[in-house]
Amino acid sequence: MRYLPYILTGIFMTATALQTVYIHDTNVLLDTKDARIERLTENVNYWQASSIDNSNSATFQRERCDAFYDVVGDYIDVTNQIKALD
Repeated sequence: MRYLPYILTGIFMTATALQTVYIHDTNVLLDTKDARIERLTENVNYWQASSIDNSNSATFQRERCDAFYDVVGDYIDVTNQIKALD
């Protein structure tokens, strides 16, 4: 019975050491997760701003209109070819 306090002290110190390591690892993981979320948010904000800037630029609008007219022109050509076959 006289060794019981030493045994309990050893168990308590081991449990405390394990909890300390676990808490430290958890904090490291949380910090890493927060840094990753921050980088992803910065990337999303950058690409969102870039997309808005591009969609507002005259060159971008002109390219979109040219592509639309190309598609419409191809549609009209195919429609005329089908009508010619009938």
